[in-house]
Amino acid sequence: MNLTDILIAALVLSASALCIYLIYFLKNLNKSVDEIKNNIDKLVNETLPVISNLNKITEDATKVTSTAEKQVSEINGRIDEFKNKLAGYKQKFSNASTDNQVVMMINNFKAFFKGLSAFIKEVNK
Repeated sequence: MNLTDILIAALVLSASALCIYLIYFLKNLNKSVDEIKNNIDKLVNETLPVISNLNKITEDATKVTSTAEKQVSEINGRIDEFKNKLAGYKQKFSNASTDNQVVMMINNFKAFFKGLSAFIKEVNK
């Protein structure tokens, strides 16, 4: 046996050891990839119900917001109606026309009480 045969044998043994290490490394890499895949599957399975609940909560919040907006709009409309009615009453009472019987009655009461107070002052003198 000469030196080249010994070196070739050493080279073949090194290549065999390298192939065995490569098989071991690929086996460990495959296990790691499988663990990552399982973790991702578990994460997806746990996340889907959370996303579903979040969608339901968002829909409920949208309904509540929509209902609140409708109610606020309705209240604003009623307040505006009330303001308009008050403005109409204010205008009726501020325009003291003879056609308005309420204003005439109030004026008569005022005159009656003025006359009554003048009478009482005269009687007390």
